[in-house]
Amino acid sequence: MQPIRDLLLLFLLLLLLLLPPLHLSSELEVPCCSCHQSEAVYGEVVRHEKESYWKSKLCTECAGRVSMCEDSISLLLLKRRCRNCTKFASFADPIFNSMPVHCKAHKMDSEVDVVHKSLLCREQGCSRQGVYGHPLNLELNLRHLMRKQVLFCKQHRKEVQLRGLPEARILHCVRLWASQHKPEDCVDTVHRKCQWTGCGRRGR
Repeated sequence: MQPIRDLLLLFLLLLLLLLPPLHLSSELEVPCCSCHQSEAVYGEVVRHEKESYWKSKLCTECAGRVSMCEDSISLLLLKRRCRNCTKFASFADPIFNSMPVHCKAHKMDSEVDVVHKSLLCREQGCSRQGVYGHPLNLELNLRHLMRKQVLFCKQHRKEVQLRGLPEARILHCVRLWASQHKPEDCVDTVHRKCQWTGCGRRGR
C-alpha cells in the first residue's frame, strides 16, 4: 500500500512541476478599452429594453476624460459586477476563480454560487439556494435572530389585534433545503405567506 501512495505523490509532484501555475482571475483583470495599458475599473453602461450591458470598460483616467466630454455617459464600477452585464456577480469556477465573475443569467456550467454559500441547499450535489427550513431550528445565527417572519397579512393582522391577541411573529429559521429535497416538517422561510386559513396573501 505504501509504494502505491508514494507513486501517487510522485505523480502529483510531477504534474505540479509540468503544468503552468493556475491564474486566479478577478473581475477587474480587464484592459482599458481606450488606452489598452491600464486595468479597467469603470464600465460604460448601455441600456437595451430592461437589460443593461457594458459598452466599454475604462481605467480611472480614461473614464474621467470620457465623462468630462460626454454629459450623458453612465459609468459604473466594475467591482463585483458580472462580466457580461451590470448585475452583481455571484458565480465563479471554484478551481480557477477566486472572485465571482458572472451573474445567474450568464454563469457557465462549471460555475457555482460562491457568494451565498451558506444559503445553498444541504443536499449533496444540489447547487440551488435553500428556501425551506425547520420552524424550530436551533442553528440560528445573529443575522437570523435579528430578522423575524410575520405570520399574518395586513388585513388579518388587524383582525388579530382587534381580538386582543398579541401580534403573532416567529423567529426566522435558517433555510437549509431546496423544494425537491426538503423534509416533510419544513416550512418555506423565504416566501412569507399569511397563516390565516384560506388566505394566500403575503405576510407583512
